[in-house]
Amino acid sequence: MWTDIKAMESPELNDKQAQRILENSAFADRALVRRALVRLAGPAEYKMIGVCADAVESAVSALRGYLAAFGYPEPPLAFDPIDERGVYLKFNPKTGSCYVSPYTGSERGVIVSCFSPGSEEYNETYAHLPLELFTRTD
Repeated sequence: MWTDIKAMESPELNDKQAQRILENSAFADRALVRRALVRLAGPAEYKMIGVCADAVESAVSALRGYLAAFGYPEPPLAFDPIDERGVYLKFNPKTGSCYVSPYTGSERGVIVSCFSPGSEEYNETYAHLPLELFTRTD
């Protein structure tokens, strides 16, 4: 498992450490990835969340974890099952909309797109984050 020893020992991550952790999120300690994402995405005005998963149930579970982490209320998440292997679930906090559709790609993970209109500083996308980042405690 990839870890950044300085980041693990530091009570506060700096932006450079957080960016490095998110660039290596597949190998990093989950607790560090959570801290890094909250640090870099937290100040954004709003965050769109996309989930690429094997099934609707795992996409909804992942979305619930990310919604809770970012303090968003949970929208209605009752979707019909999709028979194909692979789904894409998208949540837009500006409109409150949430939809799921078939996804034929091979990637699995969460995409967080941060937006702060009028500021270049907090407009960033973090991709392929772990599905269970906020639903598992290890």
